[in-house]
Amino acid sequence: AGHDINYLALNGVLSYCGRDGRPVAPGVQIADIGGGALYAALSIVTALFFRERRGAGQFIDIGMADGAFTWHCLRWGKYLADSAVPQPGDDFLNHGYACYDLYATRDGRYMSLGALEPQFWKEFCQTVGRPDWDRPTYFDPGPHQGQLQQEIAALFRERDQSDWIALFADHDCCCEPVLNLDEAMADEQVRARQMVVEMVHQSWGAYRQLGIAPKFSLTPGAIRTHAPELGEHTNEVLESHGYSPADIERLRASGVV
Repeated sequence: AGHDINYLALNGVLSYCGRDGRPVAPGVQIADIGGGALYAALSIVTALFFRERRGAGQFIDIGMADGAFTWHCLRWGKYLADSAVPQPGDDFLNHGYACYDLYATRDGRYMSLGALEPQFWKEFCQTVGRPDWDRPTYFDPGPHQGQLQQEIAALFRERDQSDWIALFADHDCCCEPVLNLDEAMADEQVRARQMVVEMVHQSWGAYRQLGIAPKFSLTPGAIRTHAPELGEHTNEVLESHGYSPADIERLRASGVV
């Protein structure tokens, strides 16, 4: 038996996530969803396409651990080239680079900085009034990354998160606030993309539901119904199997349903 955290542990993903040598749980189900459900959906669609073209069905064997193992894709190239085992804080994706990290603000909130490309890094440095940080070595590994991280951390601690949001609003430098779930659900972009849908249940009243991420131009998806209550669709299910209303009434009267 196993769960998401076990699969990520066994295939090495957790070994270099986090900083200061301690692995961290990602907080979302990478193996379950990214390694399992999404691969399953893509594989089923691929198999259906093959059946449409060749007329043959097939068995699909999908492992969540296998799928999550492919998430090493960026680190695999380097590892296969130099055999250096990835460690926490040794790369731009796991707190190893100043231009791609999380920084605390004065009010205890956080900002995410992802200025990997030169144009974004340059814009960030100019926006915060530190053009001296815009050096060619900003994306080179080495001890200077730690020093630069400390300097940027000190800068972010000078203002509240709301101040930084206002400052970066008109500057394209990949710096965004770390929102909690309540804030994210109220976000203007999330609402515009209909990722939060207002529903009404006959018993519960109004409630919110997650929307559908893929936006199809010809066949747009929609949340058309809610999770059924116990027995809510019994009549419809029985009718679809040929039972008449009288048959269903007899089943109910006898306690079968």
